[in-house]
Amino acid sequence: MSLVSDGGAAGSIFDLDYASGKIRWTLTVAGFVFYLGVFVVCHQLSSSLNATYHSLVPREKVFWNLAATRAVFGIQSTTAGLWALLADPVLQADRVLGQQNWCWFQITTATGFFFFENVAIHVSHLLFRNFDFFLATHHLFAFLGFLGLVVNLEAGHYLAMVTLLLEMSTPFTCASWMLLKAGRADSPLWRLNQWVMVHLFHCRMVLTYHMWWVCLRHWEGLARSLFPPHLALFLVGLGLLTLVINPYWTHKKTQQLLTPVDWNFASRRPQPARANGQPPRKKAQ
Repeated sequence: MSLVSDGGAAGSIFDLDYASGKIRWTLTVAGFVFYLGVFVVCHQLSSSLNATYHSLVPREKVFWNLAATRAVFGIQSTTAGLWALLADPVLQADRVLGQQNWCWFQITTATGFFFFENVAIHVSHLLFRNFDFFLATHHLFAFLGFLGLVVNLEAGHYLAMVTLLLEMSTPFTCASWMLLKAGRADSPLWRLNQWVMVHLFHCRMVLTYHMWWVCLRHWEGLARSLFPPHLALFLVGLGLLTLVINPYWTHKKTQQLLTPVDWNFASRRPQPARANGQPPRKKAQ
């Protein structure tokens, strides 16, 4: 089934009747279940095959599995976002009101993923008392924004798909953290991955400027197709991404390239030096 057209072989997931609320909500729940399954499968595989995984403390194991789950979603989102940005003729022709059935599939499953993310972030906070304010804010706005798209049959899909393209850095962020925990921060592979990741964070910033340009150029259509609270949520979220979150993450990832440190679990109190993200070995007794 080509993503360019809504026609195709019978039985394709893209040929469903997305005007049906039952279909949209079913796929949203399916997205949640799928990414919960990815989390569980990652835990099972890592427990069986990965020595580094066994050396991690429980909260790091949870983060490891979340990172892998986010990477899978990042690959799905990047593929959809690039197609919308560069190739899909319907979305290119109308960047405010254009819709495609394949986009409905992405929107519903992404809503399920962001709901899973919000649950995971807050459960992890309750269990381990580690809370990433910027990540939680980003995913809360993402969940509410995509939830608004699920219930609004009039909204266009171009900006939604370009928003998913912001996940382009996620697989590289996952690889960066895993390699760091595996003690590979001095390897050419880690540095190459880090360079690509920093570059993609700069691309994310440019992409937000493009989204502002689309909003300003097509403001009347955007205001007409979105409910006012949803439009306000989108603009506030895009403003936070443009002015705060993207610059902050770009700075942190660039700093990490120069000083390989696990910022996710850095303690406020001074700790013994770590080598490549690994704790120092205890002296022999």
